[in-house]
Amino acid sequence: MHGTAETRRYRACPLCEAICGLEFRFREGALRAIHGDAKDPLQPWPYLFQG
Repeated sequence: MHGTAETRRYRACPLCEAICGLEFRFREGALRAIHGDAKDPLQPWPYLFQG
């Protein structure tokens, strides 16, 4: 699968009052990974508490 671009979309997690940023990674239209958004200035942790 050479040349397949990865698409990233960003949303906020509504599970607690922290409202952390989330980064969703898609490849070929399928969800491949969910990570905390490293660029979110209000999320000082490298991981998500609820996830």
